[in-house]
Amino acid sequence: MIRPGGEADRGAVNWPLANEPFLVYEREGRILGHVVFHDVFDNEYELLYIEVDAAARRQGIARALISALPAGRIFLEVRESNTAARELYKRAGFVETGRRKLYYRDPPEDGIVMELKKW
Repeated sequence: MIRPGGEADRGAVNWPLANEPFLVYEREGRILGHVVFHDVFDNEYELLYIEVDAAARRQGIARALISALPAGRIFLEVRESNTAARELYKRAGFVETGRRKLYYRDPPEDGIVMELKKW
């Protein structure tokens, strides 16, 4: 089941920004994944963070969480070398729309900008 995250879920969510909305994927009372996003402006969102418990990966949880995001334009940045995440996002309907030179530090690396139009 996917539901909005609440105060009681914050301990299970690996994200330091307490004011950002998030969704959790819960099965049998256990949170197996979550997605944190930022409401940018008027049906535009930025996907900030998505995580699935290691033992629950490759079961469609991440794609289900992406599908549950609000309708609109959803943007994200991902490390160029993170091919697994880039493939996940492509399978979920995201397309590459740009590149941010040296967006990431430690190690320095370009960020790939991706967008999903969900109407």
